[in-house]
Amino acid sequence: MKWLESPLELRATTSVLLGCLAAWMLVTLGVDSVLRALVSGLVAGLFSALGAGRLPAGWGLFSAGCALVLCSRLQPLWLGDGWLNGATWMLAAIVGWLISGWAVDQIYLWADPSSAEPPVPAEGSRGLLGLGWMAVGTALWLLILFPSSAVLAVPLSFLLAMRSVSRFRLAHPGWAACGALVGLLLAFLAPTRVLLSRPELSLYQAYPRGMTPVYPYDLAFLPPPDPWLLGGLLLTGSVAGFWCARWRLESR
Repeated sequence: MKWLESPLELRATTSVLLGCLAAWMLVTLGVDSVLRALVSGLVAGLFSALGAGRLPAGWGLFSAGCALVLCSRLQPLWLGDGWLNGATWMLAAIVGWLISGWAVDQIYLWADPSSAEPPVPAEGSRGLLGLGWMAVGTALWLLILFPSSAVLAVPLSFLLAMRSVSRFRLAHPGWAACGALVGLLLAFLAPTRVLLSRPELSLYQAYPRGMTPVYPYDLAFLPPPDPWLLGGLLLTGSVAGFWCARWRLESR
């Protein structure tokens, strides 16, 4: 296929633009359930994958992260039912995006078998260790530095992913990206469930009973309260860190 022979820069740019545009249009129509988020991810990921052709491993995650950030900034008021629901819908959208990317990738591979990449070796426990290390690191810095999380998300997730990939010799970006998202959920769930049971730790009393934030540990009450923004920034930073670490390892 001639599109597969187009310059990498052209296909990458097209992929991001198509995916972001489709995702924003779908989110504007309304995402208020896991099913709608999944379908939105499937459709937007389909446009992104069709425009990408055969791109490096992790491109689907990177383009999904770009789309999440764009949707968050252009449609900031759609999260009406709480942080945790928004995070669940975000994860469903990412799953749909990756399913579309995998399906289109198989079609492109069938059309052009010569574009196949070498199989990724099984990583087993190394992958799980890398995921866990990334999750713990992400959760810790989010809890400690949360007021600046939107500013620090990309550089810190980039550095954590580089370290994780180099230390555990990870060969697939999904380990680092999944670890970053797990860390985001841990940073929200753990303090909310544990510390809210101790009212003496609360610094604010102007919220309804049972919803008092514990600064700086309750992500639902501090800006930015949008999990799509943080999830998108963590995805792009961790995948970029994976690419950089793999480039360093392969150039030795």
